[in-house]
Parts: sequence; structure tokens; C-alpha cells
Amino acid sequence: MANSSVIEQYTWTPTIFKATTPEAGVDVWVWDAGETVVVSALATNASGTIAEQTLTKAIHGVVSTVTSTTNKTPHKTRFLKYGIEVLEITETIAAGTTPDRFVEDNANITEASATAVSNYTGFAIDHGTDTVTLSGATVWTEDKLYDRLQYEAVEVPQYGTPEVMSTVDGINHILAYDLIIDDHEFDGNNGSFAVASGKEVIFRDSAGRAKDLQITGDARIAGSAVTSTLDNVDVTGTLEFEIAQVFQFTDSTIAVAHNSAGATVTIDLLGDSAVASTTGDPIVLNQAVTLTVNVIDSVGSVIASAQTSIFKDDPVKSNRTEYMNKDTNASGISTEAFNYPGSPVPVIWKVRKSDNADDPRYFPRSGSGTITTAGFEVTVTLRENEFI
Repeated sequence: MANSSVIEQYTWTPTIFKATTPEAGVDVWVWDAGETVVVSALATNASGTIAEQTLTKAIHGVVSTVTSTTNKTPHKTRFLKYGIEVLEITETIAAGTTPDRFVEDNANITEASATAVSNYTGFAIDHGTDTVTLSGATVWTEDKLYDRLQYEAVEVPQYGTPEVMSTVDGINHILAYDLIIDDHEFDGNNGSFAVASGKEVIFRDSAGRAKDLQITGDARIAGSAVTSTLDNVDVTGTLEFEIAQVFQFTDSTIAVAHNSAGATVTIDLLGDSAVASTTGDPIVLNQAVTLTVNVIDSVGSVIASAQTSIFKDDPVKSNRTEYMNKDTNASGISTEAFNYPGSPVPVIWKVRKSDNADDPRYFPRSGSGTITTAGFEVTVTLRENEFI
């Protein structure tokens, strides 16, 4: 018996509507079950339709006396136009059909002009490595990046990734590729990225920095990021450091800081910043807090020029590092800045005003406490020494 094959095909002619109105200019794409493009960028006409297409359901073959069937359906159909939401439908082709498909405006796009978006500079995308790179002097925002990637979804569709960056509310976004912020500032507009498994946000080179962004997932600081800063940026996963230097984080919270640089990384934690844990090579956490001693007398009046000191509480006297040694000001207060090391620090405090030149003189007092992420503050009441 001779070899032969039968191709089973059916017609498919969709019509695209927005609400009840036919939508022109929608690009129609179709992939078969083998991920082969069989319809590419056919734009709908004024009636919202395209020319009739013939789609293959299956190829039935006979070799000698052995029969086989190669299924070409279900098909992945996608309808694309900048300014509307990406519509993707999986369809099983088993008969001729003229389906109606309905698209909606994308309310999360902020720049209506596709031409303007296509002219954004400092943007590069590599679909082979799943990487988006932002560079140059332009300040990119989360909204601006979303618009540019929506344009990309229309112009360069990818079979497995309908949208590199998606959102349902315009604030919280899902990122399917690595994002490299390269020598550049990124403003998250107080939004968030949920980074796909195995992907990350990478801050790279001399001015790779970001602000007002929550990253759900992992991030990395790479390249030569000598001025890299994070301002109000939270990372729920691991933030990896490939460079050993001093970084400044302001109002930023990092779940895990991992140092793979081979030398010590120092992080100045400013404002309401915190690093929950560290791994890898040494990481020094400097968090500026304030040590405060308030001194009053028995009736609540402030005592100026009282001598105050704070030391590390350690059983070994030589290890009792002095953190503060100051006299109170006219308001009865003494303060000192302190770099919080990331864990509570037990301290001893002492207050006295009993020199011969002091009038009145007071009994000295001492006590203990703990420096925390909130710093340390104590109010000390001195009792006048009436016997002198």
C-alpha cells in the first residue's frame, strides 16, 4: 500500500467587536498545537473581520499499513491592538466557524499614542534571554514601562508570553522577564512588581537606582554600582550584592541580603529601613538611631549641664564601649547619633551633677536599658543632695 496523507482543514473567520461596534485595526495571530504561526498580523477591516482562513485540525497519514494522526489543534488565537487589552483564546478547530470576539480598552495604559511609545529611548528587550534593559538619562516609571511593553506585545508577539508585564489594577504588576535598571533611575510610582520564578530585578552600574517600588521576589545589585541607592523600595525575596561597597537605603525593607562579592558590603539604613537577615560574605548594617537622656528634678523641672553617659553593657570592663558622654542642654536633654548594628544592644547609663561647682548638687543615678531599631531614650529624675 502506497504512502498517503489526508489534511483535515476547516475555515475560520472571526469578527472583532468592542462592545457592539466592529473594531478595525486589530492584529489577528494564530498558532497551531505545534507552536507554529499559521496566521500572523492580519489586521481587521472596518467590519472588524479578516479574510477567511483555513486552519488544519489534523494530518492523517498512512505508511504501508500503519495509520497515524498528527493533531494540529487546539489553536492559540490572539487579538492585538495598542490601547486594548490583550485577548488570547484557545480554540479547538473541528468545523468551519465564524466566531465573534470581544475586546476592551486597556484602562491601565497612560500614553494613548503608540507612535510616542515606540519612540521611547533607553529601552531594549531580548526575547531570547527574557531580559528587559532600561538605560540612559530618561527617568523610567512603572507606568511608562508598562506602556512600552504593551506596545511590544502587539508588535512582537511571543508564543509563550502574551504580556511581558501585566496588571489588573495599574498598580500591582507581574513581570515575566528579568528587568535590568542600567545606569538609570526607575520610579515605581508606589506600585509593585511580582517577579516570575527564576527572574529578578537587577540594579546595574553607576546610577542604577530605584524608588517607591515593592518587589515581590528577588533582586540583584551588579556591575559597578558605585552610587546605587534604594529609596522606599521593598524586596520580599533575596537582594544579592555582587559588588563590595557602601550602599544607602532609605525607608526600604529587605527580607534577605546576600553578599556574593567576596568582600564586605556595608549598608547604611536610613529612615525606616531594615534588613531581616543576611547571608554569604560579611554585611555590615549601619542604622542611624538616636540615644537620648532627659534629666529632671523631683518636681519635674529640667536640669541643665548634668553629665550623662551611655556604655555598652558587658561583664568585661574593657569591653564597655562608650556610646555617649555629654552634658544636658538648657532643656535638660543630651543626645547622640548611633549606628544600630541590626540587633539589640544592652547598655548602662549614668547621670550625675555633683561636682563642687554644681549648685544644687544631686545624688548620681545609673541604670540599664537596650538600644533597639527605635534608638534609646530614658528620663532620669535626680534627687537633690541636701546634706552638702
